Amino acid sequence: MRRFCTVLVLLSMAYFIIGGLFAYLNKLELPIYLNGMAIVGFVMTIVCIYSLSKPAITQSDLEQLEATSLESITKTISELKSLKTNKNSTQEEILDLEKKRKEMELLVKKASMALFFREQLNYHERRILSEIKGSETLNHSLSEIKEIKGKLKALDE
Repeated sequence: MRRFCTVLVLLSMAYFIIGGLFAYLNKLELPIYLNGMAIVGFVMTIVCIYSLSKPAITQSDLEQLEATSLESITKTISELKSLKTNKNSTQEEILDLEKKRKEMELLVKKASMALFFREQLNYHERRILSEIKGSETLNHSLSEIKEIKGKLKALDE
């Protein structure tokens, strides 16, 4: 019905404009134009009265609006669920990464402590070796210990 009314209004406007132009240029007799104008006006009045008596929004319009709204709400709910799932997985990933970061920090601390202790050990070993090389008595005692260990080993066999 809406399309019919729209087409009728457009045709009426075209008749008024084109017919008025032809009547002005004397291509159409004025009484014929005025009679046609009265008929078109009458038809338009009937159509307007009918459209005013008909409700602007019908039950089907409301049902379509309700269905569209429900679809939109359903889509929004599913998007929210998806976003919540993504948020939860992202939070879990953040917690895992935080745990791994702490583990890495601990490993780095352990490695740096191990390196420090190795350096200390090497330093003291070099110092002891330099003291042994510098002391004749220590050097002699160590060689005797080595000899005695060799003899004990031979006896044990």
